[in-house]
Amino acid sequence: MAAELKDVPSGVEAATLGGCTLPEYAKATVHCQKLAWIFDEVPRIQLDFGSDHKKFHFKVGSSIYDLFKSETEFKFERTKTDTTFTCKKTSRNPPSRMSILEEYTKKYLELLVVDKFEVHFNQFQKYDIINCFIWKITNKLYGIYFNPTQEVIFTPEQIRFLLEDVTAQIFTLPKIKLSSEVKLEVLHSKPIRHERINFYCEFLPFEYFIKMECKRVIARTDMIHVADLNEFVKAWIRGKRLLNLKSFIIHFSDMKGELTYEEVLRDIKSSQENKKEITELDVSSLNLNDDGGNEGHTIVRSVDDALATVLLKDKTFSLIIKD
Repeated sequence: MAAELKDVPSGVEAATLGGCTLPEYAKATVHCQKLAWIFDEVPRIQLDFGSDHKKFHFKVGSSIYDLFKSETEFKFERTKTDTTFTCKKTSRNPPSRMSILEEYTKKYLELLVVDKFEVHFNQFQKYDIINCFIWKITNKLYGIYFNPTQEVIFTPEQIRFLLEDVTAQIFTLPKIKLSSEVKLEVLHSKPIRHERINFYCEFLPFEYFIKMECKRVIARTDMIHVADLNEFVKAWIRGKRLLNLKSFIIHFSDMKGELTYEEVLRDIKSSQENKKEITELDVSSLNLNDDGGNEGHTIVRSVDDALATVLLKDKTFSLIIKD
């Protein structure tokens, strides 16, 4: 069988994940668009094969540990050249569900070529995030999502780890509570490198934003200082930081200072060049429900003459960079 299948890209002889060594011809042969770890009441794996599912026959049988959750089994068309990879039930007794999840992950990565990795923390409190096995596999993910069904309490070290030690194209974090105050000495102050971030940030010192290397940020906080917004705009204008930034939007409940262009742009010259064109483009793309009465102010970055719009509206500060 091995000799017949060695030249078949998706050919995988039937196997189980429990204590099985895959034949060499089967390793890293099946293309998977996305592998997602779901940390719910029962941790599990989700696999997305996209349109490539027609290239092979793949069947998942749910184990007694319920690592896979799907309304229907994966059953794809089998051709004369394809064989079946089967995840059969196992009666083994691993020390924990996490250990078997890790074992399944390692076996899958022998078989699959994965484009994107995601992790969803739905039941956060049950899991040790910092020492989770997934960071040994990759600390650069497509998405890190927190979708808690109960109140989330973080330690300052967990916050530091998620913002400094891992990277994702998409990072989301809802409103949380902290076990203790986040102090500057806890933070190693490496820049946040998540490409797109949408999170609650009341616990962070504002300096974190000025150092970040993100592209698009939506943040929410209870309190903000107008002086911090002024310094943020100045940092962008100087051109030594925030060079990756495309948009920064922060919503707040209360403010120290007055949310006016005079205060936010204090000691900053605004440019009127192409002001109407930039405002129309950026406001419509942000869905801010602007009624046309607030066109914002255009500013220029000193190092390369890049243009950005500062927009203040409904307890929201936005800085949008023109492409």
